[in-house]
Parts: sequence; C-alpha cells; structure tokens
Amino acid sequence: SYAFTEVAAIFPITPSSVMAEKVDEFLWQINQGLIVNCSYIIKIEKGKVWLKNGLDYTIGRRYLKEVKGKYFDMTKTQD
Repeated sequence: SYAFTEVAAIFPITPSSVMAEKVDEFLWQINQGLIVNCSYIIKIEKGKVWLKNGLDYTIGRRYLKEVKGKYFDMTKTQD
C-alpha cells in the first residue's frame, strides 16, 4: 500500500525494487534522521544543505562526501 499527500508520497520500498533505485536518484540521506529531495537543494556550503524554502540542514560526517559528490554530479549535468 502507499500514502500520498500534497507534501509527500510514501511507497513501500525494498532494496531490490525498481522504486529503490529511483529513490536513490532524487532522495538523499544527509544525516541519520533526514532525507531530502535533491531537486530542492540550492547549494551545499560549510557542511550544510540549503533548500529552496530557506531552510538549512547540517550534513552528517558519515554522509558528507557522498552528498557532495552527488551534488557535484547533479550540477555538472545541468550545465
């Protein structure tokens, strides 16, 4: 089953599902308790992600290298 609101869509995801692969493309875990939609990130600076809605969140040390790499790849393909 799944749930959908104006804010979020929640689908059951198993690691081997096609949905899991798609989720990894646009939803990034930036710390132990937070996943963000990469299309809302406007910049990454000083260990934080800055979102279009003006909020900023600290990227956990465990996730920093991966998030920076994904963001670099994403911005490189947009140019």
